[in-house]
Amino acid sequence: MTQKTTDEIRTLLSNAKLDFESIENKALNDYLPKIFHSCPFTEELCTTKQCVECTVFTDANKQNFKAKIQKSR
Repeated sequence: MTQKTTDEIRTLLSNAKLDFESIENKALNDYLPKIFHSCPFTEELCTTKQCVECTVFTDANKQNFKAKIQKSR
């Protein structure tokens, strides 16, 4: 299959009477996991460069740290 430009794809979709926005949205959602990694805690797409920059990661570590301190007492 040959690669098509965005305009060529839009022309094909408009001639087929398909909703380009919903098709584009589905295609982009399918592609997102290939360009971003998933959060190991929430399984959501992660946009930070490293987990140490992520609030989910730092909040989870804070909770784990507090739990370890309380266990050691």
